[in-house]
Amino acid sequence: ESDINGFFGGYAETASKSYDIGWNKTGYTDLPSTIFAGGTNAQYGIVMPPANNIIPDWGFESSDWGNGWQQGGTLPATITDTLFHTGQYAALLGQPPTFTEGIVPNVPDAPDGFGYHFDVDKTGAGHMVFFHVPGDGFFYQQLSPEGSWSTVEFIQLPLDLSIDNRPTAHFEDNGRIHLFWLTSSGSPNYNITINYVQRKEDGQWTMPEIIVNDLTLFTPLHTTIESDGTIHLLYTKRLSTTSMNALYYVTGKSNSWSTPQKLSLDDYSFVDSYEIGLQTSSNGTLHIIWIEIGLGGIHKLYYQERSSNGDWQSPERLIPQFSNGEHHFYHINMLTDQEDNFHIFWENQDDSSVLYYLEKRAIDGWQTPLQLLSSEFQYVLWPQYTISQNNELIVVPQ
Repeated sequence: ESDINGFFGGYAETASKSYDIGWNKTGYTDLPSTIFAGGTNAQYGIVMPPANNIIPDWGFESSDWGNGWQQGGTLPATITDTLFHTGQYAALLGQPPTFTEGIVPNVPDAPDGFGYHFDVDKTGAGHMVFFHVPGDGFFYQQLSPEGSWSTVEFIQLPLDLSIDNRPTAHFEDNGRIHLFWLTSSGSPNYNITINYVQRKEDGQWTMPEIIVNDLTLFTPLHTTIESDGTIHLLYTKRLSTTSMNALYYVTGKSNSWSTPQKLSLDDYSFVDSYEIGLQTSSNGTLHIIWIEIGLGGIHKLYYQERSSNGDWQSPERLIPQFSNGEHHFYHINMLTDQEDNFHIFWENQDDSSVLYYLEKRAIDGWQTPLQLLSSEFQYVLWPQYTISQNNELIVVPQ
């Protein structure tokens, strides 16, 4: 008899150099004897299926191989189940990747104010634009897919279009590069211009030009580019009447720009120059969001659309219930997916940090805002957002 754990113990009566142990049970085929060396304890593990043989692919003991058993060859892999990756564990299949030695561009000695932008186009070629602030021009190099750098090109700027702040760069998959920067002149009453230059698909640079010439303060520049090269630009400008920041919009292409258009509504509210977003969907619709901060710190989030033919919808104030606080709209991000749904994310950082989400579906409009994450700390740690190839929205807090 075995014990409660199924363990059966036995002892040999006569000492020997080795012992044969066998096993049999009614209803089961006898197992062959196994030889163990004397002088050591031996364990003999036995796994028994149910006596009535009610298991999948029965017939193994009776050598009935016609019930799904494969006696040799390679067993093909079969997917039995699919689970979503939780992020708790990871495995690397196949050979580990190898990394080549770093490729150093031909960048000259970098004094204070050195900066650069880098991106890769659809052919695998890398494009690097570097500059100095202040500076009198741009440097450009191309990295081939094979890993070699081109000679450095220098784009000389006119004296009145020098680089006085960190430029904004926009790279297209076709190799076009758009550069925007600010130039200041005059003291103590500064005049600031928004300037532009483009590297075309054939590698030629356009002549530097001025887009806007009536600013009095430096401002962040917010841009998006359509596939045909049409540029949409947002910036803030200090109003002479109320000394408040207002939001302005310009569109066009090289040497052909629209007249700046004021989008903000209340001249006595202050537009946050940084919490501004614009995004173009696949159908050509331009989505714009901005914040106007009024008396008492009331934050108002606005949204406006511009159709592909240039028609504007009336601006909408979104979720007014999220307005009574200094940091109710912070770290605003926006995305459009393959189905032209529009997604907005923002943080509330009054006491703790909470990440919220709002969606405008192409079919049935605005949805109820959702709370995605919360943290006892001041920040949600700069979440990252993307859309998968299956049109799934992915949010990754850092």
